[in-house]
Amino acid sequence: MKHRGKLFAAALVPLALVISGCGANADAADGEESFKFGFIMPDHGSPRYTQFDYPGFETEILRQCPSCEVLFADSNHDPSEQQRQVESMLTQGIDVLVLDPVDSKGAASFVNSADRAGVPVIAYDRTIESDKVSFAVGVNWPEVGKVQAESLVAALEAKDVPKDSDAGIAVIWGDLQSEAGFGMKEGALPVLEASGYPLLGETDTWDGPTVQSFVSSQISRVGADQIVGVFAANDGNAGATIAAFRSSGFDGTLPPITGLDATLAGVQQVIEGNQYMTTYTDPLGEGAIAADVALKLAKGEPIDYPEVDGVPTQLVEPVAVTVDKIQSELIDSGAYTAEDLCSAEKDLVAECEAAGIK
Repeated sequence: MKHRGKLFAAALVPLALVISGCGANADAADGEESFKFGFIMPDHGSPRYTQFDYPGFETEILRQCPSCEVLFADSNHDPSEQQRQVESMLTQGIDVLVLDPVDSKGAASFVNSADRAGVPVIAYDRTIESDKVSFAVGVNWPEVGKVQAESLVAALEAKDVPKDSDAGIAVIWGDLQSEAGFGMKEGALPVLEASGYPLLGETDTWDGPTVQSFVSSQISRVGADQIVGVFAANDGNAGATIAAFRSSGFDGTLPPITGLDATLAGVQQVIEGNQYMTTYTDPLGEGAIAADVALKLAKGEPIDYPEVDGVPTQLVEPVAVTVDKIQSELIDSGAYTAEDLCSAEKDLVAECEAAGIK
């Protein structure tokens, strides 16, 4: 399997430059053009797909083309289900397919099917190993891992956590068979190893119960106070880590715990002080980029992006979001409102006021 993270730097362009260049299609606004798009995500395990990616895509499609239609599906982490969804959408006459593959290698056959039907394919968030992909939009996963690891180490150093003891960092990689998990480890491990903090046990999964069991076993093995930091690959893993500490009877201040995706639950954990940070990769913007390119492909218009492995590619850059960055990175950008975070589902008004969230 090719991991394209090492080559992605050439494809990095600020999102604002891409989105600001998207002009509304006059014909679409007049109802003279209409296209149908397929948008298939790999699973519903991460809330970001329905919370950010799909709304970002659909909103931009309908902004430029009010008469267009978007078909949405998630594949429940099942390649066979994803194949059925692709075939169904092709039968329904989609003009462009946006696909986040469950299996990057296996999805090449889906691209072949779409190619035979004359339907361009956009690889979304993960690589599809096919030279027939028309465009790729995704995340610089090694950079995500690097950003999270640097944030964790900085937090420990700011607390003057000693490096010459048996206490150390518990590590929870994502699934290393996934492009995200593999790339994040590639970026994070050198930072963690160079930090001087011992690395305790590690596991690699996105599954919350498995993570909670792992962290519980580490607490039993070395003691909660000996875990001075946790590299958790995403917000779900962070939440499972927090649950493990609490279920162990630990009622002290939690160690710095990282996360990814800026999910509602994750951001609220940051506000409450249970999770140190979450990494935001602007999936709203990622969806909007895919939408803009999908419309161009549907119209037969050229697209102009740097190529990675022969595929025009746009990547989004990660941002570390600690509690003091929530206002600027997540609220001012439109990802959330203060009500979403502070009072919609749980009462965090006092915590939000203390953090300057308004």
